[in-house]
Amino acid sequence: MNNMNPEEKRQLYIVRQSQVERAIEYWTLIGKQPSSIELLSTADLFTEYIFNGVTDNIKARTKKLDSVINK
Repeated sequence: MNNMNPEEKRQLYIVRQSQVERAIEYWTLIGKQPSSIELLSTADLFTEYIFNGVTDNIKARTKKLDSVINK
């Protein structure tokens, strides 16, 4: 993030904030109460997807999230 110019940083902050909101909506939709780390990890997963699309890392993290949800 240190390599980003001020506008890129601003855009990243906007995306992160938006994805925290989306993560809250997601967990509410599935009727689960996430821990703080689960909520932030979900928001980070959504943010990474926005910038990188479906990568092997996204697939692995999504499978991990699914295993937490299906407990």
